[in-house]
Amino acid sequence: MSTDTRDGRPLLQVEGLSVVFDEASGPAVDGSSWALWPGQVTALVGESGSGKSVSAMAVLGLLPPSATVTGSIRYDGDELVGASPDEFRAVRGAVFSLVSQEPMGAWNPVLTIGDQVAEAVGAHARVSRSVSRGRVLELLREAGLADAERIARSFPHQLSGGQLQRALIAMALSQDPVAIVADEPTTALDVTVQADILDLLRRLRDTRGTAVLLITHDMGVVADLADDVVVMRDGTVVEHAPVRELFSAPREEYTRTLLDAVPHLGRALEPSSPEVREPAPAGGAAPGGADVVVLEDVDVVYGGRRRRAAVHAADGVSLRIAAGEVLGLVGESGSGKSTLGQVVSGLLAPDRGRVVVDGLELAGARRADLRAVRRRTGIVFQDPASTLNPRWSVGACVAEPLRLHARLGDAETRARVLELLAMVGLTAEHAARYPHELSGGQRQRVAIARAVALDPAVLVADEPTSALDVSVQARVLEVFAELQARLGFACLFVSHNLAVVERVSDRVAVMQAGRIVETGPTSRVLGAPREEYTRRLVGAAPVADPALQERRRRERAGV
Repeated sequence: MSTDTRDGRPLLQVEGLSVVFDEASGPAVDGSSWALWPGQVTALVGESGSGKSVSAMAVLGLLPPSATVTGSIRYDGDELVGASPDEFRAVRGAVFSLVSQEPMGAWNPVLTIGDQVAEAVGAHARVSRSVSRGRVLELLREAGLADAERIARSFPHQLSGGQLQRALIAMALSQDPVAIVADEPTTALDVTVQADILDLLRRLRDTRGTAVLLITHDMGVVADLADDVVVMRDGTVVEHAPVRELFSAPREEYTRTLLDAVPHLGRALEPSSPEVREPAPAGGAAPGGADVVVLEDVDVVYGGRRRRAAVHAADGVSLRIAAGEVLGLVGESGSGKSTLGQVVSGLLAPDRGRVVVDGLELAGARRADLRAVRRRTGIVFQDPASTLNPRWSVGACVAEPLRLHARLGDAETRARVLELLAMVGLTAEHAARYPHELSGGQRQRVAIARAVALDPAVLVADEPTSALDVSVQARVLEVFAELQARLGFACLFVSHNLAVVERVSDRVAVMQAGRIVETGPTSRVLGAPREEYTRRLVGAAPVADPALQERRRRERAGV
């Protein structure tokens, strides 16, 4: 349990905070007030653009020079608004430290982890090389990295996302801060690694008394870790309450809408649930039709040269996906999920085994036949911003597969683009914009429109909603379900979010170390898993209910 010190004064007091980047576009944060108490976890939640991260960066003094900050940010009674760069440098690291969202992007790729943590250790005081090395290993071990010596010698690309995030927390602890600002610390992690990181933050709160300012759109993470919740919308605070009170009896309509948008693991298994997948209507293929994707004994092996052990990303995998069916593929990072998606989409040839897509066996097929199959295969990736050409308009991005594979005139192409955009809830106005002018949810809708432009027989969706906030995620999943029901394509849906997989999938396959360890109907695999590994995945997935999540956490500790 956290230590409640509400009888004293807050560690951080924010009052009437406003941040303006451009007068014409209005304030990014508009008069928000909240507090962070010692030994407590306060969560800032809200949709993208609500001002969560901007508020945190204002506390750390990391906003660009173009930002105008007014109001009050007091640490231990000292005012930070208007503080000099030197004053902020004294606060950062020694008082507040930052754990950012994407662990890979936070590290210098040409320096070892140990060298970078050592740099943080010596940032505010000169220490000897031997003392620094000992402190680095101590911090890595405290962050849950048992093999600290190897981790310290490693470069970022040699470690997993979970290891990098733990090392980032170790760096954040280097100056013994009184508070950690954790900005989406688990978004890119699978459920078991996410649970480990949350346990680590909870342990730091309980043993060190470290306060945590948690910025996240994952309400399951909030239910699992937070003591207080601050709900933001359009730069303002709309509700502030203890976590159990907010989840059980939210006062504001916006908060209720936000919570209703969260997919709950277990809800879709209830017969009366509105989230249960409906049968495909006329015009779409119902699940159980002819097999569109067939994988038999597929092996994919990486490495094995220059004394490096070979990695079996896929090891004897056999799967079938029928027309109109959504197969959810789940597992930890490195289990081989994305590799299998690349095999199905034809981007990666297996080392052994048989792959049949839309009636064509890919191995040895003629180039013309492969081109025809690729025309009937759509792909939706995790980050739409990196898959849409930033120099092209949205209309040009959606039109690209039509120009490559369909013999349509300019007028027909434009009409088809507008039809596709309408199918995903966008308008002709969006066709003239560029990707950077759209929100994350709108960009993902564009990516889906492009993926279904040629009426695919197969669609591979690789983590299509993991980077989206809950309300946007809910709308994108609705669009996906409507299109899948209308067009009847077979779909391989890859995700680490079990609640999302439960909501959209007819069947689920569970991968571990390149092998399929369990497969079956969604209700059976996620509701009554037979394998220990699957039970561990389900037990690690946070749910948006603080009381239930606490009970699940205790049960997981006993697994």
